[in-house]
Amino acid sequence: MLGNLIYFVSFPGILVYRVFRHERKRFSKLIHLALHTTALIFAMVALKAVFDSHNYHRNDRGELDPLPNMYSLHSWIGLTSVIAFFLQYLFGFTTFVLPVWSIPIRQFILPFHQAFGLFNLCFLAITAVMGITEQAAWHHNVCLTNENNEIFIQINAACNSVIVVHFKVYNYTKITSTI
Repeated sequence: MLGNLIYFVSFPGILVYRVFRHERKRFSKLIHLALHTTALIFAMVALKAVFDSHNYHRNDRGELDPLPNMYSLHSWIGLTSVIAFFLQYLFGFTTFVLPVWSIPIRQFILPFHQAFGLFNLCFLAITAVMGITEQAAWHHNVCLTNENNEIFIQINAACNSVIVVHFKVYNYTKITSTI
């Protein structure tokens, strides 16, 4: 889910308007729509895979031993961020792709669409950091033993770098939009 929603599909979907700023608006809009549609499809498949991996989990003897769903803050925030992504997609599709509303209304809504999209990207990054930390803490016994403290430091540094890169890109897009 980390690769899908943040790095490979959503992030380039946002950068489309910066990269293709000299192309026609319709071209950029279609690429933006295609990338976010791909992200939405991948998110639904990933959520199905996560729930299936919990529901069809087998113990060491091979017997069906389901794990609880939605048991951590990461899962609740992750589901909330995917729902927010879907609502942003639905709202953006009906507002900007379908000619339902007038141009002044679309011009009024555009800054809110952009701000909520960047907020959602940061929300997805925070969810990813929580997931990486949860995986490291619960499945690798990092928090339970004093051994392998280096891995905790490496994971923490990687998660912090994800946040720093996202804020740097946000500031870069903010600066270039004023030029």
